Amino acid sequence: MRRWILLCSVAVLSLEVRPQMLVLPVDSLVDRPAERGHSITVEAWGEQSANTVYNELLLGLLRGGTLDRAMRERSADATRARNSLGYDLGARIQWIGNDSLFGRAGLRPMVNIGYRDVLGTRFTEDLFAIAFFGNAAYEDRTAELSGTAHLGMRYQTIGFGVATADRRSYLRVELVNGRSMNASDLPVAEVFTGIDGRVLEADLDGTYWNSDTAGSGLGMSKGLGLALSGRWSTRALSGDLPVEIGIAVQDLGFVVWDDRSVRLSRDTLIN
Repeated sequence: MRRWILLCSVAVLSLEVRPQMLVLPVDSLVDRPAERGHSITVEAWGEQSANTVYNELLLGLLRGGTLDRAMRERSADATRARNSLGYDLGARIQWIGNDSLFGRAGLRPMVNIGYRDVLGTRFTEDLFAIAFFGNAAYEDRTAELSGTAHLGMRYQTIGFGVATADRRSYLRVELVNGRSMNASDLPVAEVFTGIDGRVLEADLDGTYWNSDTAGSGLGMSKGLGLALSGRWSTRALSGDLPVEIGIAVQDLGFVVWDDRSVRLSRDTLIN
């Protein structure tokens, strides 16, 4: 079945309360941002996180090839009832103009272009065991896979907004070009393996989404959307120690995927 699919992009909300002892962020005393004119910055980032699976296994999957049993067993021993992993890769180029915007001092125009590749997934202990060791250990047993889900998305953004003179606070509206999306949700998923493997029974109730798979060029668009990014920052004193307080939102928005996207729902018993 083909239909429009509406999904929210990844959002990050952070609250920072920290002494002003940072190196990378803009420092109003050292860098004097309020005295500078135009600026162009290029950023790239990569983050990966998992609550149980070891990095050595994830690196092995990324490189391809054989994953030795000892490596797989180390991660298997660390799994629990609920496991999760994900990554966030991206890059951005940004221009911030002179103070002032439309003759109003204290505000600067900003434009940026970005790319983001994100993945998040949760899975059960039994799913990990079956995926990396097969179902032989589940003879005459039921493997519990319920609650497994994932979301993967690639998208490009072009944003327009305003920043304060010191560049610490800003508000930006972004047009989103969806490159690809795939997701799944399995509220119910159980697999029973009979004695000697003569019976294999699966009880499934889930949904799968996927954007159009035709074409993958840089200029391809599989969906369009809007997002909002912003940061509010202020400074205070804790005794004699300067403290910065900031609240930020990144890529809070949505993508409407085109009518060639698919959504498949199944509630079935396979024997």
